Amino acid sequence: MNYRDPVLIELLAGEYVLGTLTGKARARFLRLLRIRTDVRDAVWRWESRLGILSAATMSVPPPSSSWAVIERRLWPDTAKVGLWNSLGLWRAWSALASVAVIVMVMSLAPPAPQLPPEPNYVGVIGEGSKPLWLISANLETGELDARAVNAQAAEVDKVFELWMLPTSGKPVSIGLLPVSGGKLTRVLPPGLLALLKQSKGLAVSIEPEGGSPTGLPTGPVIHTANIIEL
Repeated sequence: MNYRDPVLIELLAGEYVLGTLTGKARARFLRLLRIRTDVRDAVWRWESRLGILSAATMSVPPPSSSWAVIERRLWPDTAKVGLWNSLGLWRAWSALASVAVIVMVMSLAPPAPQLPPEPNYVGVIGEGSKPLWLISANLETGELDARAVNAQAAEVDKVFELWMLPTSGKPVSIGLLPVSGGKLTRVLPPGLLALLKQSKGLAVSIEPEGGSPTGLPTGPVIHTANIIEL
């Protein structure tokens, strides 16, 4: 096959995101995904298209016990008695640390131009006082930046994937997160930008190389964060 043919890459990317690319063909495509930006861009385009379709499907409310089960898996020690093992304490600390980081970013920003800036959304994802990623989105241009502050690479053959959490419907993938001080910039299509404006938060899951093969989180959700409008 001519893997320099953009039409072929587009078709393979579509099959990969749909989950119909399997066996040796999928293994070859994963190798290309690691080393070529045009392949990653093609996957991103298909994820964006199918993410919009996924968001349009009717949502099914999860059982009321779902969040309790997720919290027990993410924070198993919270059942212990004591202030330092209190989930509420660490959530409050994380919120204060997030606000401090946002204030610092705003204070270091260059002076505003003559016209008032367009509203932006910011999300700080991390553990306590140690932010892992800083996410920002420009609502005028649709540009989304994800900067790795303290995030290190996941385990072998695993990646971090960022999801928006609409007020209704299923999580929608924004893309794979950078690590080790890296930065990712994407221009969101209008459909995803509209969903971001109505989202209640962000989430990070651990996925296989290349991202979720199903369009929904398949690995554990390890972080969630609120979206703050500036």
